[in-house]
Amino acid sequence: MLFRSICIEMGMTKSPQNINLDDEIANLLAKEIQHEIDREIMQDIGWQIMMESNPDWTLVELAWEKGKDTEYFWNEACAWAIEQFGLPGENYLTHPTERSMKFLFKNESDAILMTLKWI
Repeated sequence: MLFRSICIEMGMTKSPQNINLDDEIANLLAKEIQHEIDREIMQDIGWQIMMESNPDWTLVELAWEKGKDTEYFWNEACAWAIEQFGLPGENYLTHPTERSMKFLFKNESDAILMTLKWI
């Protein structure tokens, strides 16, 4: 009974007697991947709307480069931005992607400072 409730909780639809774990794992992974793709698309759409609704704000995009320690770079760039400009929200917005970290600044001088420091 416990196995059946775990299967149901995980979204497995076959009965425990007929379960093919490879199929179920593949289906669960496919659902998870689709959910992640949908989430990223919605984030990108939200980011585009944010940029369009703030046309006088300035975009700075820090690309993750091959051969660069992206985890260290990410931590240092984000920590520096928080120290300089405060938390994202009123003065700037952030949007991480697999290829870059985008900063949208209210003040052009802040965007220039970020660019000079990190690009």
